[in-house]
Amino acid sequence: ADMAAPPPSWKSFSSCGEYVDFMQDPSRVVRLEWRKVRRQEHRGLTSHSWLEAQLVDGRRLRLELFGDIGLTETMLEPGRRNSTSEIYEGRAAESRDFQCPLTAERLRQIALPFAARPYSVTEYNCHHFVRDVWNSVVIDLLQRSHYPDRVKTGFLWGASESIGKLLFGDALPFSSGGSFASASGGGGSMVESGGH
Repeated sequence: ADMAAPPPSWKSFSSCGEYVDFMQDPSRVVRLEWRKVRRQEHRGLTSHSWLEAQLVDGRRLRLELFGDIGLTETMLEPGRRNSTSEIYEGRAAESRDFQCPLTAERLRQIALPFAARPYSVTEYNCHHFVRDVWNSVVIDLLQRSHYPDRVKTGFLWGASESIGKLLFGDALPFSSGGSFASASGGGGSMVESGGH
Protein backbone atom coordinates (compact mmCIF):
# COMPACT_ATOMS: atom_id res chain seq x y z
CA ALA A 1 0.00 0.00 0.00
CA ASP A 2 1.06 3.59 -0.65
CA MET A 3 1.96 5.00 2.76
CA ALA A 4 3.12 8.45 1.58
CA ALA A 5 1.26 11.35 3.19
CA PRO A 6 -1.55 12.69 1.03
CA PRO A 7 -0.93 16.06 -0.67
CA PRO A 8 -2.51 19.20 0.83
CA SER A 9 -5.24 19.15 -1.86
CA TRP A 10 -6.57 15.94 -0.31
CA LYS A 11 -7.88 17.72 2.79
CA SER A 12 -11.40 17.49 1.38
CA PHE A 13 -12.25 14.37 3.41
CA SER A 14 -15.05 15.26 5.83
CA SER A 15 -13.98 12.72 8.44
CA CYS A 16 -11.23 10.33 9.36
CA GLY A 17 -13.61 7.46 8.52
CA GLU A 18 -14.11 8.81 4.98
CA TYR A 19 -10.33 8.87 4.51
CA VAL A 20 -9.99 5.31 5.86
CA ASP A 21 -12.77 4.12 3.50
CA PHE A 22 -10.96 5.74 0.57
CA MET A 23 -7.63 4.15 1.52
CA GLN A 24 -9.30 0.72 1.69
CA ASP A 25 -11.19 1.10 -1.61
CA PRO A 26 -9.83 -1.62 -3.99
CA SER A 27 -10.40 0.75 -6.93
CA ARG A 28 -8.17 3.49 -5.47
CA VAL A 29 -5.74 4.72 -8.14
CA VAL A 30 -2.11 4.52 -6.98
CA ARG A 31 -0.41 5.31 -10.29
CA LEU A 32 -1.47 6.88 -13.60
CA GLU A 33 0.47 6.46 -16.83
CA TRP A 34 0.13 8.21 -20.19
CA ARG A 35 0.91 5.34 -22.56
CA LYS A 36 1.35 5.32 -26.32
CA VAL A 37 1.99 2.79 -29.04
CA ARG A 38 3.11 3.21 -32.64
CA ARG A 39 0.37 2.30 -35.10
CA GLN A 40 1.59 -0.53 -37.32
CA GLU A 41 -1.15 0.08 -39.90
CA HIS A 42 0.53 3.44 -40.58
CA ARG A 43 4.04 1.92 -40.59
CA GLY A 44 4.71 3.49 -37.20
CA LEU A 45 4.31 7.05 -38.47
CA THR A 46 1.37 7.74 -36.16
CA SER A 47 0.61 6.62 -32.65
CA HIS A 48 -2.27 6.03 -30.25
CA SER A 49 -2.42 7.28 -26.64
CA TRP A 50 -4.42 6.12 -23.63
CA LEU A 51 -4.39 6.45 -19.87
CA GLU A 52 -3.67 3.45 -17.71
CA ALA A 53 -4.44 3.63 -14.00
CA GLN A 54 -2.98 1.11 -11.60
CA LEU A 55 -5.45 0.33 -8.83
CA VAL A 56 -4.45 -0.59 -5.30
CA ASP A 57 -5.73 -4.16 -5.84
CA GLY A 58 -3.28 -4.66 -8.75
CA ARG A 59 -5.74 -4.32 -11.62
CA ARG A 60 -5.19 -1.72 -14.32
CA LEU A 61 -7.92 0.49 -15.79
CA ARG A 62 -7.30 1.54 -19.39
CA LEU A 63 -9.24 4.52 -20.78
CA GLU A 64 -8.93 5.33 -24.48
CA LEU A 65 -10.75 7.39 -27.07
CA PHE A 66 -11.42 6.19 -30.61
CA GLY A 67 -12.84 8.12 -33.55
CA ASP A 68 -15.37 5.41 -34.42
CA ILE A 69 -16.57 4.08 -31.05
CA GLY A 70 -15.70 6.84 -28.60
CA LEU A 71 -14.53 6.17 -25.05
CA THR A 72 -13.63 2.61 -24.13
CA GLU A 73 -12.71 1.21 -20.77
CA THR A 74 -10.76 -1.99 -20.27
CA MET A 75 -10.02 -3.55 -16.89
CA LEU A 76 -6.79 -5.53 -17.04
CA GLU A 77 -6.01 -8.20 -14.50
CA PRO A 78 -2.66 -7.92 -12.66
CA GLY A 79 0.29 -8.63 -14.93
CA ARG A 80 -1.53 -7.97 -18.24
CA ARG A 81 -0.18 -5.14 -20.37
CA ASN A 82 0.38 -4.18 -24.00
CA SER A 83 4.04 -5.17 -24.42
CA THR A 84 4.64 -2.76 -27.32
CA SER A 85 3.40 0.35 -25.52
CA GLU A 86 5.60 2.80 -23.67
CA ILE A 87 5.12 5.56 -21.14
CA TYR A 88 5.05 8.78 -23.18
CA GLU A 89 7.95 11.08 -22.22
CA GLY A 90 8.07 9.79 -18.65
CA ARG A 91 4.48 10.80 -17.92
CA ALA A 92 3.68 8.67 -14.91
CA ALA A 93 2.17 10.02 -11.70
CA GLU A 94 1.96 8.45 -8.26
CA SER A 95 -0.96 9.09 -5.92
CA ARG A 96 0.91 11.95 -4.22
CA ASP A 97 0.97 13.67 -7.65
CA PHE A 98 -2.83 13.75 -8.03
CA GLN A 99 -4.81 16.95 -7.47
CA CYS A 100 -7.44 15.06 -5.46
CA PRO A 101 -8.18 11.56 -4.17
CA LEU A 102 -8.69 9.31 -7.17
CA THR A 103 -10.64 6.09 -7.65
CA ALA A 104 -11.52 4.32 -10.88
CA GLU A 105 -15.02 5.83 -10.75
CA ARG A 106 -13.72 9.36 -10.17
CA LEU A 107 -11.30 8.97 -13.08
CA ARG A 108 -14.22 7.84 -15.30
CA GLN A 109 -16.28 10.86 -14.25
CA ILE A 110 -13.38 13.21 -15.06
CA ALA A 111 -12.89 11.54 -18.48
CA LEU A 112 -16.53 11.56 -19.61
CA PRO A 113 -16.87 15.28 -20.52
CA PHE A 114 -13.64 15.14 -22.52
CA ALA A 115 -14.79 11.98 -24.33
CA ALA A 116 -18.05 13.74 -25.27
CA ARG A 117 -16.23 16.29 -27.43
CA PRO A 118 -16.51 15.72 -31.20
CA TYR A 119 -13.59 13.63 -32.48
CA SER A 120 -11.26 15.33 -34.97
CA VAL A 121 -7.92 14.10 -36.26
CA THR A 122 -6.44 17.59 -36.08
CA GLU A 123 -8.33 19.27 -33.26
CA TYR A 124 -9.42 16.58 -30.79
CA ASN A 125 -8.09 13.04 -31.07
CA CYS A 126 -6.90 10.37 -28.62
CA HIS A 127 -3.82 12.41 -27.73
CA HIS A 128 -5.85 15.54 -26.91
CA PHE A 129 -8.24 13.44 -24.80
CA VAL A 130 -5.39 11.89 -22.79
CA ARG A 131 -3.68 15.27 -22.36
CA ASP A 132 -6.88 16.91 -21.08
CA VAL A 133 -7.73 14.13 -18.63
CA TRP A 134 -4.08 13.94 -17.51
CA ASN A 135 -3.98 17.70 -16.87
CA SER A 136 -7.26 17.50 -14.92
CA VAL A 137 -5.86 14.85 -12.59
CA VAL A 138 -2.19 15.68 -11.93
CA ILE A 139 -0.63 18.55 -9.98
CA ASP A 140 0.40 21.69 -11.89
CA LEU A 141 4.06 20.66 -12.01
CA LEU A 142 3.21 17.56 -14.10
CA GLN A 143 0.70 19.16 -16.48
CA ARG A 144 1.75 19.33 -20.13
CA SER A 145 0.62 20.87 -23.42
CA HIS A 146 2.74 18.74 -25.78
CA TYR A 147 1.30 15.48 -27.10
CA PRO A 148 2.34 12.77 -29.61
CA ASP A 149 2.00 13.33 -33.38
CA ARG A 150 1.33 17.06 -32.97
CA VAL A 151 3.87 18.09 -35.59
CA LYS A 152 2.93 15.27 -37.98
CA THR A 153 -0.77 16.11 -37.79
CA GLY A 154 -0.07 19.77 -38.54
CA PHE A 155 2.15 18.82 -41.46
CA LEU A 156 -0.41 16.37 -42.88
CA TRP A 157 -3.21 18.89 -42.48
CA GLY A 158 -1.19 21.57 -44.31
CA ALA A 159 -0.14 19.17 -47.08
CA SER A 160 -3.65 17.81 -47.61
CA GLU A 161 -5.09 21.32 -47.68
CA SER A 162 -2.53 22.38 -50.31
CA ILE A 163 -3.16 19.29 -52.46
CA GLY A 164 -6.91 19.76 -52.05
CA LYS A 165 -6.70 23.34 -53.29
CA LEU A 166 -4.74 22.19 -56.32
CA LEU A 167 -7.37 19.55 -57.13
CA PHE A 168 -10.58 21.29 -56.05
CA GLY A 169 -9.82 24.99 -55.78
CA ASP A 170 -11.37 26.71 -52.76
CA ALA A 171 -14.30 24.24 -52.59
CA LEU A 172 -12.54 21.49 -50.64
CA PRO A 173 -14.79 18.45 -50.21
CA PHE A 174 -13.48 17.73 -46.69
CA SER A 175 -13.31 21.26 -45.35
CA SER A 176 -15.93 22.12 -42.77
CA GLY A 177 -14.70 24.43 -40.10
CA GLY A 178 -11.06 23.58 -40.78
CA SER A 179 -10.96 20.00 -39.53
CA PHE A 180 -11.57 16.43 -40.57
CA ALA A 181 -14.19 16.02 -37.86
CA SER A 182 -16.97 13.60 -38.55
CA ALA A 183 -20.38 15.24 -38.69
CA SER A 184 -21.80 12.52 -36.44
CA GLY A 185 -18.98 12.81 -33.88
CA GLY A 186 -18.02 9.17 -34.53
CA GLY A 187 -15.74 7.52 -37.09
CA GLY A 188 -14.05 8.45 -40.25
CA SER A 189 -10.73 10.21 -39.99
CA MET A 190 -8.08 10.53 -42.65
CA VAL A 191 -5.04 9.79 -40.49
CA GLU A 192 -6.39 7.72 -37.64
CA SER A 193 -8.84 5.17 -38.98
CA GLY A 194 -9.28 1.44 -38.84
CA GLY A 195 -10.22 0.85 -35.23
CA HIS A 196 -8.56 3.86 -33.71
